[in-house]
Amino acid sequence: MILTVFFVLFLGLPVIRLLWRSFSGEDGGVTLSVYQSVFQQKKFGQALGNSFLIAGLAAGLATIVAFILAYTCYYTNLPKRFKNIIRLAAMLPMFLPTITYGFAIIYSFGHQGLITKTLGHTLPFELYGIFGLLVGYSVYTIPVAFLLVSNTMQYIDKKGHDRIKGYGR
Repeated sequence: MILTVFFVLFLGLPVIRLLWRSFSGEDGGVTLSVYQSVFQQKKFGQALGNSFLIAGLAAGLATIVAFILAYTCYYTNLPKRFKNIIRLAAMLPMFLPTITYGFAIIYSFGHQGLITKTLGHTLPFELYGIFGLLVGYSVYTIPVAFLLVSNTMQYIDKKGHDRIKGYGR
């Protein structure tokens, strides 16, 4: 009960106040002028398009990487120890706060990053732009995609795969 009261006071009321003020006009009446001005700006459409682009590319890249990792875990002859390491590496970002691997990417591959300084050259793309966002969101999404793909592969009948090999395909 006390937790609910704190939730309403510290999270719910500020959001309700913010929404109320966004619909209030200068004369005190109800208006949609704030939303109308935001939606009519050219940069809003550009930002929305970039958001969908990054989300789609990150989801696609994470799915491809997750498929490769899951396939490696279920259909290769690697020793079980290496498969467990791959599973752990694929799941590790899920156990860390997002800011942690954000800093890890910047401290490793940024302009003054450890790997950048060690190798003596920078990445072929700008880490602090759209490609950096793509890398960060992909790392963020890989554990969930890996769980989904590996769970699906776990239930695929491997005998069918062996039969296809027997037919020479």
